[in-house]
Amino acid sequence: MIAEKLWQTEIDGTFLGAFFSIPGKQTCVLVRRNKSPALTGIDNRGEIIWDREFAFDSVDSFIPFRTFLYLDGTAIRKVDPANGRLVTERRLDDRVQVMPPSTAGPTYGSQDDIIGVHPDSLETNWNWKSPGGTFVTGDHLISYQKSGEITIVDVTDCMKTTRVRGPANNRYGLAVHLLDDLLVQIYWMSRFAVDLRTGELAWRIPDDRHGTHERIVFDGRTAYSAWHDLKAIDLRTGQVSWCSKLPHRIETQPYVYSKKVYVGTKDGGVHAVDAETGQVLWSFNVDYDPVAVQPRSRGEVVVLGWEVVSCYQVEES
Repeated sequence: MIAEKLWQTEIDGTFLGAFFSIPGKQTCVLVRRNKSPALTGIDNRGEIIWDREFAFDSVDSFIPFRTFLYLDGTAIRKVDPANGRLVTERRLDDRVQVMPPSTAGPTYGSQDDIIGVHPDSLETNWNWKSPGGTFVTGDHLISYQKSGEITIVDVTDCMKTTRVRGPANNRYGLAVHLLDDLLVQIYWMSRFAVDLRTGELAWRIPDDRHGTHERIVFDGRTAYSAWHDLKAIDLRTGQVSWCSKLPHRIETQPYVYSKKVYVGTKDGGVHAVDAETGQVLWSFNVDYDPVAVQPRSRGEVVVLGWEVVSCYQVEES
């Protein structure tokens, strides 16, 4: 395996979150600069092509949806990643936090509500009064209360609601996922699934001998959990399909792309792992601690640090 550095760019500010790379086009990074958030666009040659600063404490994060970026904070904002232009914004009574989008548009949460907005006008498509412990997964809102009451709302079908009573839920999970008729919750050291047809436990793993869960992503019928190791969990059974030990602690959210799982480790390592077997396919090192790793087309991999972003061309042997 050969990893060739194509470019490396210093960021004016410290990484705040919401790193996003558009294959063959721009890399967008949200940073904190002089206590204020700023969004920077970098082209596929490593050149900064635009930079947009926002008022102090006005932006917390963003998500990509289709061809635009949607920001949260003191307002809902839509930004064109090609030039950094603010396309439109909408101010609400409360501060909002961006959530995973549905297929219909971006989703935001406030203190009391979860709303879905139209991707063009940012007007409200739907609004749901949110109790604590509500998660968004795909086109569904999921509320699992301590009493065991489970509410599932389909936001694409006129807010069709399904309710079932499951086991008592004493705390909220790190991650929640809906797989067919299974509601899966993953905690720090344990996990379980509820059969939504009956409200009964489908499976429960009370104490994972493979260690703790921390950074979790879902891909189809599998959850990938990264912390001291990288493991794949079969969501149909709760069992660990494979566990891959890496040289150091994993510092990035796993990124699943083209049957590979990409992660960065504390020692500056960048690793690609076979998503089906857990075999480490290749590794290389950068001279900083990665905070995000994201592949692009043509074998390129973008690696983000706290104040730097690099792009590597990886040729597998």
